[in-house]
Amino acid sequence: MRELENTVQRMLFLKMDGDTLTHADWIAQEEETAEPVRSDAAVDDAMKILWSMMLKNNLTFRSLIKSVEEQLLEKALETKGKTRRELAQLLHTSERTLYHKIRARRDGVTQQSVAN
Repeated sequence: MRELENTVQRMLFLKMDGDTLTHADWIAQEEETAEPVRSDAAVDDAMKILWSMMLKNNLTFRSLIKSVEEQLLEKALETKGKTRRELAQLLHTSERTLYHKIRARRDGVTQQSVAN
């Protein structure tokens, strides 16, 4: 209960306008207080899910890793208010590498749409 009280107080403190709390306030508060997941258990869980997907869908390791990378890139690009440099820092890669991955993704989408 105390954790909920602290969370609500943090949300009220961060609130810049209005006098009611919304879902957006909750999300903003979560982003502010999110701690990085560095648990071996979380990595193990992700590995089990990916292994299962790989076997069920008869995927190659390479195609699975490519798919994961593309989806992580997509998720990063959905992040509002971040520059390409900030996104590269979040992904622990260089801005140049991020640019090339975005360009390759865009070119791949363009080629697919032309083929259809």
